[in-house]
Amino acid sequence: MKSNIITPKFKIDQRVYWIVNNWTEKKCTLCKGTGKVLLKHRKYDCPKCGGEGVLTGDDFVRQIYKSECRVVSISSYQDNKIMGITYKISSFDKCKDYYDYHEITERSNTLFATEEEAKKEIRRLNALDHEKKSI
Repeated sequence: MKSNIITPKFKIDQRVYWIVNNWTEKKCTLCKGTGKVLLKHRKYDCPKCGGEGVLTGDDFVRQIYKSECRVVSISSYQDNKIMGITYKISSFDKCKDYYDYHEITERSNTLFATEEEAKKEIRRLNALDHEKKSI
């Protein structure tokens, strides 16, 4: 008889390292990264980048999520005949002074117990991407 028990990889309040995809950024060519343009001796927000000084690039980069993440809840699910685990993680955003919550399934394979494990997975995925681009 097959067991329906799934053992989570992580525990409540455990720190985890989450791999995310972020779009690359490049310096705005109109304002040269300052976020401002000069028009008739007055400075205005750059219309191309909205005053940010940067534009979203055409590619993404994998990185470990910027804030410390901790597991706050664990739940199981069944999708057709596949059983799995979902982790709810929290991260404190210092800039905005609030907690942000994310739900991640174990099947996404983006949560790791150590920073080194996460970095190793990033290197592996980047190597696979490089292989695909060179074909």
